Amino acid sequence: MLKELKKISLKKVMPGIIIMTVLAFILLGIWGRDAITVLKGPVPFESLTMEELDGQYVTLDLNLTFGDYMEEITTTKNKYGSTVSRRSSHKYYVILIGGLEPYMADSSLWFQYMGIEIPSKYYDKMDSVIKNSYKFLDSYDKLDLRTSITLRGQIRPMDDKMLRYYKDFFISGDYTNEQFDSYCAPYYIAVNKLSTGPIFNSCIFTCIGI
Repeated sequence: MLKELKKISLKKVMPGIIIMTVLAFILLGIWGRDAITVLKGPVPFESLTMEELDGQYVTLDLNLTFGDYMEEITTTKNKYGSTVSRRSSHKYYVILIGGLEPYMADSSLWFQYMGIEIPSKYYDKMDSVIKNSYKFLDSYDKLDLRTSITLRGQIRPMDDKMLRYYKDFFISGDYTNEQFDSYCAPYYIAVNKLSTGPIFNSCIFTCIGI
C-alpha cells in the first residue's frame, strides 16, 4: 500500500520536477555565461590593445573624453499614442583605447579610439570629466584630469547606426577614411551591461536557475 502511494505521489510531482528542471537549464543556458564572467571579474581596460577588445568585460576609471558622437532619447507615450515626455537616456563618448598612460609615455604613438556608452545617471559627473578633458587637451597637464568615474561593462561591436555617427565625428575632425580605419576601433563599452542585458539581472536569473 505504501509503495502504491509513493508511486502515485511521484506521478503527481514528476511533471512539475521536469518543468522546473527544464526551466533551470534554460535560465543557466541564457544567463550562466554572463554570471561566470562576473565571477571571474573584469579585465583592466588599460591592459587591452585594439586587437583584444571584442567581448571583454572591463573596468576603468574614466577621466578623459574627446566628446560625444551620439545621444539616445527615450520617448514616453500615452494610451492615445501621443508623446508626453522625451529624455536623454544614454550618451556615447569617444575615449582612448587603453587609457592615457601609454601615449604619455611614448609621444610617437598615434591615439587609438573607441566609444563608451554613458547612462544618464552619470551625466553630472561626466560634465566635470568633459570640462577637465578640454583643459587637458589645451595644456597636456595630467593634473587637469581631476575627476574620474569608475565604470564596468562589456565591450561590444557598434551597429551600423552607431558606427555612422562615430565615423562622422572623426571625418568632421579632418580624419581621412584610412586614418579612421587604422586608429578608430568600431567598438564601445556598454556600461553596466553584459551580452544578455544588465549585469545585475544576469546574476539574479542565474541564481534562480541554480
